[in-house]
Amino acid sequence: MDTAGGRVRVRGPLGLSRVAHTAVVRTERPRLLTGTAVVGRGTRGAVRWEIEPLVPGTSLVRFSAQVERVSALDRVVLACGGRWWLARIVSRAVQRLGAVLDAQPSVASF
Repeated sequence: MDTAGGRVRVRGPLGLSRVAHTAVVRTERPRLLTGTAVVGRGTRGAVRWEIEPLVPGTSLVRFSAQVERVSALDRVVLACGGRWWLARIVSRAVQRLGAVLDAQPSVASF
C-alpha cells in the first residue's frame, strides 16, 4: 500500500480470504483521512480515520467504515458474523499500528 491506496488481503475463518482495493479520497492533514475499499465487483465501503492529538507523542485514532454496496456473497458473510469479525481484526490492526508508532522516535504525519 502507498499514500494513494493499495491492496489489502483479509483472511477470515474457515479459509475465507478476500482482497480489498483501497484508495485515499481525501486528507485534511494531519487529522483526517478518508477513502474507499472495494472487494470484488459488488462490495464497496467508505472508510474514515480521524486523528486527535492528545499529549505530545500520543494521539487518539477513531476508525469508521460504512458499507455502501454489498454483493450477495458478502451479505451472507456479514450476516454470519462477518461484522463482528471485521471489527475485531480492525481493532487488532490499529493496536499493532499504535505499538509500532510508539516504538518509533518520531513519526511524520501522513
